[in-house]
Amino acid sequence: MPFVEARRCWERRCSRMVLVLDLLAVTLALSVTQLLWWDAYWRGSVEVVGPLGRLDVGYPAVTLALAVGWWAPLAAARSRHPRVLADGWTPYRRVVVVTTTVFGAMAMASYLFKLEIGRGFLLTAMPLGVALLLAVRWGARRHLRARRRGSALLYRTLLVGDRDHAAHVAERMRRGDWAGHLVVGVATPGIVDDDRIVGAPVLTGRPSIVDAAEEVQADTVILVGPDELTPVELRRVGWDLSERGVKFIIAPTLTGVAPMRLYLQAVAGIPLIHVDHLEMSGGKMAAKRTFDILGSATLLVVLAPVMLAVAVAVKTTSRGTVLYRQERIGLRGRPFRILKFRSMAAEADAGAALAVQQHADELLTKTQDNPLVTPVGRILRKYSLDELPQLLNVLGGSMSLVGPRPHRGWEVERYDLLAQRRLLAKPGMSGLWQVSGRSNLSWDDSVDLDLYYVENWSAAVDLKILVQTVRAVVAPGTDAR
Repeated sequence: MPFVEARRCWERRCSRMVLVLDLLAVTLALSVTQLLWWDAYWRGSVEVVGPLGRLDVGYPAVTLALAVGWWAPLAAARSRHPRVLADGWTPYRRVVVVTTTVFGAMAMASYLFKLEIGRGFLLTAMPLGVALLLAVRWGARRHLRARRRGSALLYRTLLVGDRDHAAHVAERMRRGDWAGHLVVGVATPGIVDDDRIVGAPVLTGRPSIVDAAEEVQADTVILVGPDELTPVELRRVGWDLSERGVKFIIAPTLTGVAPMRLYLQAVAGIPLIHVDHLEMSGGKMAAKRTFDILGSATLLVVLAPVMLAVAVAVKTTSRGTVLYRQERIGLRGRPFRILKFRSMAAEADAGAALAVQQHADELLTKTQDNPLVTPVGRILRKYSLDELPQLLNVLGGSMSLVGPRPHRGWEVERYDLLAQRRLLAKPGMSGLWQVSGRSNLSWDDSVDLDLYYVENWSAAVDLKILVQTVRAVVAPGTDAR
């Protein structure tokens, strides 16, 4: 299959590029270390005590062994495969694990064989090498995602399953375009009303999955949702696809679960996916609250000059109060008063103006050119400066630095059972949907992101969102309003 060979070709090119960059990174890290420890490197030696007696080994030989022992395991960890490079924190974690293992093994060897390797040499090479290797992964990831946004380096994917599950997975693939799955066809049993699903042709009545894959020139097949294949037939499909070089993936119907909550266990050849429950224990809640207090207090001090300048600008350019207070619904449905710098005319909160601010038939949909927003208010909203007073809400405990966006009472009244789970977490100044599209997201998309946060919260997720928030504020783009 030429399309399969094309996929293999670009996968090899990508892996080889990272392989060469890894070699350069390790070489550069060790070369800089040698320059920093010039005297010890060229004049010193390492005494090896073994069965054959004592042997003096020069530092160049130690460096060469370290370079090979550091560079080679990165391939064994599959840290250079395009599938791994595009996957969040996975490539970075694997680099750190491999490096820690290599240097830990060297420390163990030093103890067992009484190697007197300079600690300064190792303590310099390790952090410098990790930094360079992580930079390589970061650059490769950005390059890969940029090429995929340009419709290159994609997996031509065939979805196999019933119509509803296939449509759901196809939509998720569209959102997670960083993974590089271009849905080129959907093979469904029976007859469906649509001839296309998310732009991909629907195939029915094909003799086999392999035939359907060949028809749409797919190099990847994803089995989605309930299917009519028996375990034996499923294995045969996997064998047939493997013989043709087509990747075979099984997508469970479970969605909205972070990898840290999943554990794959094989029991007698059957893969079981364990889903851990998220436990918001007292210790975790206390840690999050402590972080909120320290973070909000620090930001209030640091941003005090900015807030003063904004307050003066609001007061001197339009009639009305500096701060705007509005009732929002917080944790477990409890109302609170949210604080903002006023960005609209003083009479903007009247009932007649509400229709201008927000459409009555769709939640979260705001008008792009709201005539009630003042000129200064447009600038404040674009860069989220109007929300700085919410640091006082965070300090007071009614909000958190990160969490679901708080809504008004009439919005909460329209929640369905799914959206009501947003109220299980304290509302935040920033959240997943704010850094994933802001005003351009639909209501369903924003609910999905908020629920993902509520059900998969961790300190690492909070830190990641805060970093993305800074980037979204500095470069707000056209979706901020």
